[in-house]
Amino acid sequence: MLANDFFRVAHHDVTGRARLSGRVLSLGLAAALIGELLSARHVDVVPFGGVGDVVTLVPAGWPDDAVLRAVWAEVAAERAPQPVRVWLAYLAETAYERVGERLVEARGVRPRRRWGRTSYVPVDMNAAAAPTALLSQKLRRGLVLDYGDVCLGGLVLATGLDLFLLDGAQPEAYARLHSCVRRLWTPMRRVVEHTQAAVGDAVLSHRT
Repeated sequence: MLANDFFRVAHHDVTGRARLSGRVLSLGLAAALIGELLSARHVDVVPFGGVGDVVTLVPAGWPDDAVLRAVWAEVAAERAPQPVRVWLAYLAETAYERVGERLVEARGVRPRRRWGRTSYVPVDMNAAAAPTALLSQKLRRGLVLDYGDVCLGGLVLATGLDLFLLDGAQPEAYARLHSCVRRLWTPMRRVVEHTQAAVGDAVLSHRT
């Protein structure tokens, strides 16, 4: 799952420490949840008048995953389609806990509560490191990326994790990542672009 893989890339594979600031991490996870619904064709991202890109429902039945069902129901509860940026901001408030608890249920992480906050520690270091290692090696070695790889790469790029993922790599690897993301399926590419813009705003707001 895209959100699970992004969660793993965004955290240390042993300690579980986040590699991103809280707001940027939450926006990336929110985008990943939208991406999961989008890729399963439970929602779509389309231009809507002067509003810009909005998230709309696709009548494809309920998602199998409990987290996605909850998000889908929230989209369905809106009387009018809402912009992608609105959903990113809204889902960012709960995305960390939602994805973290999904990984707990899958026995991929265990929760650790300290000083009133919950973090998630990987259960298996190799499993936690796998999404990072696989995507990094494919980009460095020029191997073919599948759709899921490019979706993950897009969110990595949007949140600035590419500097970690490709640390020490040749410029060709960075160019390959950018090229693949530019050719991503248009609705998913738009989610990536909106995420990158939201991350930029969050970083700017933090600095001012």
